[in-house]
Amino acid sequence: MFRRCRALQTIIKQATCNRPSVKYQVLNHYTRKMDCMYVPATNYGVIATATEKVKDKLGMTPMRYPKAKMYWGAYRLYMCAVELIDSDYFVKELGLPDTFNSWFLMTELHLWMIMVRLGSEGREGRYVRNQLIQALWSDIEVRSKKIGEGVSSTVRKSGVQQLNEHFQGALFGYDEGLLGDDYILSGAIWRNVFNKDTDEPEKIETVVQYIRKNIKYLESQSTEIILVNEGRPQKLTNMSDAEGDDAGAAAAPVAVDSGPMDMNTAVQEVLKNAMVHDGLSRGLHECAKTLDKRQAHLCILANNCDEPMYVKLVEALCAEHGINLLKVEDNKKLGEWAGLCKIDKEGKARKVVSCSCVVVKDYGKETQALDVLNEYFKSKR
Repeated sequence: MFRRCRALQTIIKQATCNRPSVKYQVLNHYTRKMDCMYVPATNYGVIATATEKVKDKLGMTPMRYPKAKMYWGAYRLYMCAVELIDSDYFVKELGLPDTFNSWFLMTELHLWMIMVRLGSEGREGRYVRNQLIQALWSDIEVRSKKIGEGVSSTVRKSGVQQLNEHFQGALFGYDEGLLGDDYILSGAIWRNVFNKDTDEPEKIETVVQYIRKNIKYLESQSTEIILVNEGRPQKLTNMSDAEGDDAGAAAAPVAVDSGPMDMNTAVQEVLKNAMVHDGLSRGLHECAKTLDKRQAHLCILANNCDEPMYVKLVEALCAEHGINLLKVEDNKKLGEWAGLCKIDKEGKARKVVSCSCVVVKDYGKETQALDVLNEYFKSKR
C-alpha cells in the first residue's frame, strides 16, 4: 500500500508540473519516451486540475477526435507530404540523384517537419504521428517490392532496416539543428539530405530556409487540419521560393500581361488546385455519387465517353441540382488534367489513364482561372 501511494505521488508530481515546451517535445516525438510525457489532452487555453492531469497521465481522458478520423487523417497527411514534394527542384537544382534513396531522404525530411508540429498536439498528436510512420513503412514495403522484383526478401528486408536506422538518426540530427542555430541544421542537412556529397553551401542554405519557412507554416495551421485534415490549408512554401523574402523580392521578374487565359488552361489550373486540397472526384461512378449528394461545385464531362447511360445520369443530376457542367473533347486529356498519369523527367505526361468525368468538390483557393470559369458560366445563363 505504501509503495502504491508513493507511486501515485510520483505520478501526481510529474503530472502537475508545467507543460513541457514544444522544443522538449520535439526531441522526443519519435521515441517511446514521448508516450510517457505529460501533454494535456484538454484545450491548451484551459488550466487543467491536478485530477485531470493525473487522468491524462494514466490515459483515462478521451481524445479530442475519434481514432478512426485521426487514422484516415494521418494517411491523407502522408499522401499530401509525399505528393507535394518539389522533387524536380531537389534533383535538377540541388543535384540529388533521381533514385529511390533520394525519394526516401526527401520524404523523411518532410515527415519530420510534420512530426515536429504534431509534437504540440498531446496524445492525439502522438497517435497521428504513429500512423504517419506506419504509412511510411507500408509505402516503402510496396515500393521496394516493385523496384526490387527478383531480389530475395532477405536482401530487401536488410535494405529496409538500413533505411530505418537512417530514419532514426536523421530525426535526432534535424531536431538538434532545429533547437540550435542554422550552422547545426546545415550540418544535419549536409549529412542526411546530401549524404556529405556537396561542397556548395548555397544549396544547403536553400534547404535551411525551406525548413524554417515550412516549420512556421505548419505552426500556423489549425489543430483540425493537422489531426483530421478538416478545414482548408494555405499554400505550402515551394523549394524554389526558399531563398528568403528579401532575395525573392529583389529577383522577382516583372509581371507581363500575357492576355486573357483560355478555357483549357483555366480548367487545368482549377483541377490542379482542387487536387492539392483533396477536392476532386474522378470516374463516372464516384462523380455520380458526389453529384447526388450535392457536394459538387463543378462537373467536367468528356464528349467521347463510351457510357451513354452514365452521361445522361450526370447531365440530369447537374440540371436537377444546378451544378455547372462543362464538356471537353477527350477523356484521355481529362485524365491527364485530373492527375491520372505519371510525369517524366522532361515534364511530359506518361501512362495516362482515361477519365470521362471529374467533379470539383473544393476549389481550394480563389484564382484567375476560377474567375475565368465563373465568367464563362455567367455568360451562358
